Amino acid sequence: MKKTSSHEKRKSGGAPGQIQASGLPVFCTHSKIVPASELKPYPGNPNKHPAKQLDRYEKVVTGNGWRRSIVVSARSGFITKGHGAYQMALRRQWDVPIEIQTYSSEAEEKRDLAADNKLAELAETDSELLAKLLAGLEAMQGKPVKAFFRDFTIWPK
Repeated sequence: MKKTSSHEKRKSGGAPGQIQASGLPVFCTHSKIVPASELKPYPGNPNKHPAKQLDRYEKVVTGNGWRRSIVVSARSGFITKGHGAYQMALRRQWDVPIEIQTYSSEAEEKRDLAADNKLAELAETDSELLAKLLAGLEAMQGKPVKAFFRDFTIWPK
């Protein structure tokens, strides 16, 4: 049986969410869906993803579907964004949505990798707004979300 690419599925009427990667809905823009085992992590990526983080990542993806593609350089074939998603999917032997981006040089790839790694760290959390957001979510879905965040230092006490 021929594997149908996500692009072919969209051409044939597949709407976002109807497209799947290893049984999980794909809502994000992507170039194609591939087995995580075919991807190559960027050599020397300084971010490390502990098992606890990957467990949480898996809960997010299984609960919400794929909302962000793993970015792969057309120049080198290495992942430039999404190493955590890659590692999580690799341990589950999942297929993943990837977005192929063009970089003009190795330096441009490294700048994008470094920026992606650091920008999220620079964000500050407003604990009151987070508490309101999560309380609203709990009310909508009728079940607590605090257990998911219990080990996060951002959870208000």
